[in-house]
Amino acid sequence: MKILIAFVTITSVLLAGACSYQKKLGIDMPEGLSEARKKQVLQQFADGKKAYLSHCAACHNKTVNGKVVIPDISFEQADTYRVRFTNDKHKDELKTETVTEKELDNIVIFFKYKKESGVAPF
Repeated sequence: MKILIAFVTITSVLLAGACSYQKKLGIDMPEGLSEARKKQVLQQFADGKKAYLSHCAACHNKTVNGKVVIPDISFEQADTYRVRFTNDKHKDELKTETVTEKELDNIVIFFKYKKESGVAPF
C-alpha cells in the first residue's frame, strides 16, 4: 500500500511539473499525441521559441500596453519564411549561417503550437 501511495504521489508531481513547464513555455499541446511525439513536439517548440527570440523577436515582437508580446503568426505565415531568401530584406538580414534550416523548422513548430496572444503580426 505504501508503494502505491508513493507511486501515485511521484506520478502526480511529475505530471504537475510537466504541465507547469508547458504553461511556462506557452504551448497549446494538441490532444491525441503519443508520449514520444509530445516529448518531441515539446523539444521542437522550446528550441523554436529560443530561435525566434534570438533571431526574429527584435523585428517581429510587438509592444502592447508597455508589455512585449510575441504576435500571433499563423503556421502558414511562419512556414513562408522557409523561402526567406526571396525577400530582399530577409536576404540581407538573415544569412544561412545565422538561422539554420533546423532552427527555421522549429520556429514554424513554435508558431504552430503557440498559445494565442491576441496580437496581430503586421
